[in-house]
Amino acid sequence: MTENPFDSPTLDTTEDVKTPPSKPMKRPLGVTILMVLLGVTALVCLATGVKVVSAASGLEVLGAALGGLMFLLAGLVLATAIGMSTGEKWGWWLGTVGYAISAVVNGVNLITIAIMSQQNSAVGSLYTKHGLRGFFALLIVAYLFQGHVLRFFGLQDWGKGKLFGVLAGVTLGCCVVLAIIGGVVQVLMFGVAGE
Repeated sequence: MTENPFDSPTLDTTEDVKTPPSKPMKRPLGVTILMVLLGVTALVCLATGVKVVSAASGLEVLGAALGGLMFLLAGLVLATAIGMSTGEKWGWWLGTVGYAISAVVNGVNLITIAIMSQQNSAVGSLYTKHGLRGFFALLIVAYLFQGHVLRFFGLQDWGKGKLFGVLAGVTLGCCVVLAIIGGVVQVLMFGVAGE
């Protein structure tokens, strides 16, 4: 018996009442399409890594490094596909950060092409290629911010502003790290300018 005289004698407290588990949400079609595309991309990265490692006879260190990078990329892409298929929060984060980085890299490529276009007049196809890649990456990021997609990944309680802020910070940090790694690789391969 409880200390409250107004509690029901057949039910000790409302704490004992368990709510039935909610029915799992069906995976959105767009997430399924992204999951399949990511799976195919992981296979392509894996095959490319194998080909680079096996063909790098004269460039052992560089070939092994590029092959290892492709294997790492294949693993990340496969993990993203698995996380998206199961509706895991980390799957959403891996996918969204990956597509955001792609949009930033393609935007930087467009700026680089614009700066270098004075030296080369045949850059129209490069504008189209990088422009479309960046556009589609941004389109996918926008899709991943849709309410039904956020609910599927269990992120509906986060505000979109908070999600976007964290995404922007993580993407910026990843781009800085990638730029530093690129600079180090360039120095290791070609030496410091002026030497």
